Amino acid sequence: MSVVFTGEPPTWLRALSEKELRLRYGSQTLERGTRYAREGAVVAVQSDDGRRSLQAKVRGSHDQLYLTEVTAPPGGRPNFPTAICSCPMQFDCKHVVAVLLVAQRWPGFGPAAHDAVLEADWEASLAELVASPRA
Repeated sequence: MSVVFTGEPPTWLRALSEKELRLRYGSQTLERGTRYAREGAVVAVQSDDGRRSLQAKVRGSHDQLYLTEVTAPPGGRPNFPTAICSCPMQFDCKHVVAVLLVAQRWPGFGPAAHDAVLEADWEASLAELVASPRA
């Protein structure tokens, strides 16, 4: 499933590094958000660059659709955005991480800092395939 992008690419996201995401959200949330980004859970992302924010729709567990908003603080460090989500966690969740990773791959943005994070590790993919029970 491809993501629908609306608006201009959010240039403030380019400063986010994997290390900063890991520090902010933790390894487990980064891992889960990366998986959601890879699996196409982010359905739509809209940029409101005047407010320096993103609004997104992310498909969660059991096909539940969550609304996520990520905002860069004005005059603050752009690499530490604030975020809210309609999921039970409500903020700093895997849905937020997925949105940040996907938004960094906005068309026309050029190569993202996290392309390596989003690329499926062939060994892990092969291990999952081999471990999957046959139907």
